[in-house]
Amino acid sequence: MAEKGFVSGRDAPLMPRPRTRSRLSPRARRYSILGCLLLAVFVIYWFLNWHGLRWYYWPYKFNNKWKALSCQRTEEYLHSLSVLAADSYKIFDKLGVTTFPVYGTLFGALRYRGPVPWDEDIDLGVRGEHIDRYSLAELQAAFKEVGMKVHFESYGGLYKLEKGKVWVDVFPFYNYYGTRWMYRKGWESYVLFINYWYHHIFPAALLKEPLPKIEFGGVMMNMTHGRYELQKYHFSHDWDREMKPPGCETAEMMPRKDPVIVEPN
Repeated sequence: MAEKGFVSGRDAPLMPRPRTRSRLSPRARRYSILGCLLLAVFVIYWFLNWHGLRWYYWPYKFNNKWKALSCQRTEEYLHSLSVLAADSYKIFDKLGVTTFPVYGTLFGALRYRGPVPWDEDIDLGVRGEHIDRYSLAELQAAFKEVGMKVHFESYGGLYKLEKGKVWVDVFPFYNYYGTRWMYRKGWESYVLFINYWYHHIFPAALLKEPLPKIEFGGVMMNMTHGRYELQKYHFSHDWDREMKPPGCETAEMMPRKDPVIVEPN
């Protein structure tokens, strides 16, 4: 029998445990939070770099101005793109600037002998050391003859040639320090260097002279060696598939055509 005034452990009421402070000091907690934030930023940065070009068609989904866009551009618009590409190529050829189709325009040359049905612009690559021989004012004077405006975008390191509602993106590629790779310039290539490493460089051997020719819009243009070899570096995930805009996977479009390619002797 328990003594008067004594409460056994079994009969004693449960008392809440006192709160214990975190074992981490305030400084350690701040560092741990900062580390988590830096890790999250790095993961997001890596994700944006890795998937950069795979989001090419996001505007078709999320930008209201694309809602009325059909999967097949009008013949007039595609013809304007072909004429613009031909005029640009001829002027660069006259200036002695090696020019070749890249990105979506190369897909168009290989699959349609012209722009892909849903394309909105022309993409041309040039040798950086060739186009650097000319100032921006000299290029503007040369293209003014065919009614085209020229300006340089330092962010992407590219020239934009515009005529009316159509335009050409011209990407200079450089073989820096005699390496085996061709690189683009522009400070975007430093900010998103992971994306550039995976989607915007290619072996310099693909531009070894003499170059093959490929038909685009009725004009024979220079192209890199190996047909799809360039695309394997710029579109490493899906170069062998035709990636149509969302909602156009089953749409009826113009038939594909076998490319016309002339290999160098």
